[in-house]
Amino acid sequence: MLWEGIDPEAVKADWIEVLGGIFAANPKAIAFGLDNLPEHPPTSDIFRAICNRVPSMATPALTAPNADPQRVQAALAKMKPPSDALIGPAYCAARLREISKERRLTPYQRDALKVYEAMQ
Repeated sequence: MLWEGIDPEAVKADWIEVLGGIFAANPKAIAFGLDNLPEHPPTSDIFRAICNRVPSMATPALTAPNADPQRVQAALAKMKPPSDALIGPAYCAARLREISKERRLTPYQRDALKVYEAMQ
C-alpha cells in the first residue's frame, strides 16, 4: 500500500498543503476529480492534476450598460482637438531628433527620420 507505515496525520497534512483551498472557488473540480479517480488511490499531486482537468464552463457575458448621454457630452466637451503642430511628419521628425540626443534611435526610428529628411 502506498501510505503503509506513514503517519496518517502526515498524509492529511500533505493533502491539505497540496490542495490547500485552491478548489474552494470551484467545487466542481473536486467532484470531477472524485468522478475520475484512477484505479489505485492517487497521491495528492495526482489528484490535484486530475481536478485541474475539469472542463471549463463558459462564463456568461454581462450586457454592457448604456452610456449616460449627458456624461458622454460633458466628457467630449472637455476634450480639445489636436493641434496641427502636434501631428504630422514634421512633428514626428522633430521629436525623433530630440530623442536621438538622449538615446540611440531604433532602426525603425532612424529609417523613418531618413525618409522624412529625404522628402524635404
